[in-house]
Amino acid sequence: MANVGAQKCRTHEGDERTFSVWRCRQCLGYYLNDWTDKWVRTDSLEMVDIYYRLAPEEALTCLSMIELANLKQIIPADLQSWAETYLAGRTAVRSEVRRAR
Repeated sequence: MANVGAQKCRTHEGDERTFSVWRCRQCLGYYLNDWTDKWVRTDSLEMVDIYYRLAPEEALTCLSMIELANLKQIIPADLQSWAETYLAGRTAVRSEVRRAR
């Protein structure tokens, strides 16, 4: 898979959260990855990794929001709030919680 855009945010708890759009080189499908590193705040080394499948138009919308955040035209917290609303009710194609230690 190829990463076509990403932006980091901070959760209300202080965790590092990254939203990124990916394109599969085999099926040419688009995916939105919602990745939260909880180890930034705690010693648990926990990471939450969620993928959502996107239609091409949806991928463009997500990339536009990511680009606005990268250009500092919106703050990352606004991107996070937008993404949470945008993803509400969607079913993830993959969701994984990884722990170490």
